[in-house]
Amino acid sequence: MDDPLKSEALEASNAEAKAVAKTDNRVDLSEIHEKISSVEYWNPTSSPGVTVANVVLDNGFSVIGKSGAADPKNFNVHLGRKFAVQDAVRKIWELEGYLLKERMYQGEEA
Repeated sequence: MDDPLKSEALEASNAEAKAVAKTDNRVDLSEIHEKISSVEYWNPTSSPGVTVANVVLDNGFSVIGKSGAADPKNFNVHLGRKFAVQDAVRKIWELEGYLLKERMYQGEEA
């Protein structure tokens, strides 16, 4: 089974952003992956076809990602996990972007 943390879509976005970057002040996908200490999945019994991913970072902060099939008959465990983790990683990317911007604002080295 493929690693749900690996995503061609996120890798492509990261590569495109890196290709046009003019400074090192950017969040790289590999940095996000390095900060992930664990991922836990569950499928709520009250919502067939839904997958929730709790992505725990090294500092103990949790980011929740989710995915859901409109028709539970189309549910696929592997894809549910993949899409839920992608959702969480996008949220982490946004948080890391804020942190980088705050460091730049405060005059710290990025």
